[in-house]
Amino acid sequence: MNVSKGFLIHGGILLLLVIFTVVSFESKKRDEIEAQKQEEAEWDGSADIDHYADVKKAKKRNQVGGGVGKVLLPLALLLGYGGFLAVRYGLPFVAERFTQEMVGSTEEVEQVRDEVTAQAAVAAGDYAEAVRLYRDEWRKEPSNRLPIWEAAKLQREKLNSPAVALMTLDEALAGYDWEADDRAFLMFRKVEIYEEDMGDEEKVVEVLKEVTEKCQATRHAANAMHKLRELEG
Repeated sequence: MNVSKGFLIHGGILLLLVIFTVVSFESKKRDEIEAQKQEEAEWDGSADIDHYADVKKAKKRNQVGGGVGKVLLPLALLLGYGGFLAVRYGLPFVAERFTQEMVGSTEEVEQVRDEVTAQAAVAAGDYAEAVRLYRDEWRKEPSNRLPIWEAAKLQREKLNSPAVALMTLDEALAGYDWEADDRAFLMFRKVEIYEEDMGDEEKVVEVLKEVTEKCQATRHAANAMHKLRELEG
């Protein structure tokens, strides 16, 4: 909830009412003390004690009535204005927070539902739908290599489309600034497709050299160099 000028004005009024109410209570207490002192000063011990008691009770009733009236008005104003502010600002704030919590929970549920649905689609043999869901999942979290690799794997193994799988891997490699480990993982998957499905040794060598260039000083570059030597030998 944004703090608006109106909210500050209402807050100032509420503070004044609180001060007014406190002052009224204190004034009532002072009046009672002064009345008690006056009664003690008036009693000289000579008047009839019963008559004095009746007079004292009458004064007490008048004092109580006046004191209640003095405090009741500011207290009623304070409670009424406080209730108005609670409805005007408190309820919308609570409703907004509740809505945010509900929306956040819904987003989490939807994310879990997408993951489960992708797996369910695979289990049901709907591989094209599973690919779509895995790709959607990767777009939501592009730093996670597993969904896009699952999509490419399904395209290669279940949909018998290694060329499409290569396109998916190329899209992933070009669409995110991967860490060396993740980039090398996806590039080695390309090597597998070129080597096992297409028998394209020239492309295998090309990708392996790319690994040695883009993943220098890593074990992936060393593995790529080792495989290049095997192919040359």
